[in-house]
Amino acid sequence: MTKPKQGEMKRSVGLDLADECEDRLRSRGIFILDGDEVNTLESGLFYRELLFLVSNGWPKGEPIWVILNSPGGHASQCFAICDTIRSFIREGYTINIFCLGHVASAATIILQTATRRYSAPNTRFLVHQVRQQHVFLEEEVSQGEERVAEMVRINAQACAIIADRVGMDLQDLLAKVKKTDLWLNAEEALKFGKNGLIDEICPAFPFLDVLKRP
Repeated sequence: MTKPKQGEMKRSVGLDLADECEDRLRSRGIFILDGDEVNTLESGLFYRELLFLVSNGWPKGEPIWVILNSPGGHASQCFAICDTIRSFIREGYTINIFCLGHVASAATIILQTATRRYSAPNTRFLVHQVRQQHVFLEEEVSQGEERVAEMVRINAQACAIIADRVGMDLQDLLAKVKKTDLWLNAEEALKFGKNGLIDEICPAFPFLDVLKRP
């Protein structure tokens, strides 16, 4: 049997500790969305783990927490996470989101579906239009028109989630993000629209008491 190299052993131990850490957090109702992007892997893990938690008897009176630190990602997988959160909230569960680092693009949409939205003081937020990237794309005129029409539809759908939660007319929001990236700090996010992109700025994690339980 080939003996693993020292670097490989350290990496393996590090991954094991990371998995153990996340398992322990999930058992206490704390989930983390901080991947390189919101994609099928991240969305799939999220709803599987949430379903597993609830199937093991998580009480409706205990909040579930999501730590969000994300550059955004795919619109479809963003909607999958949004619909998952909304589904559980409709069933009487509380799902709060705490923002760290940066919450951008699709992640900003996910944030709006939480029961209550918290942010660390130095978190940055980004609201913008839906984007697509095509490399060496070959298509007919009608295909291009269909693709653009679908982008417009998805953009309106995504912005409607934000507009509805922050208390802003959809057309006003679309005008704000047209041809620009709208970056906001935590204080600006708190005042965005009638209801804000967030509900509260917290200098400390608002769920530390959960971690101290035996």
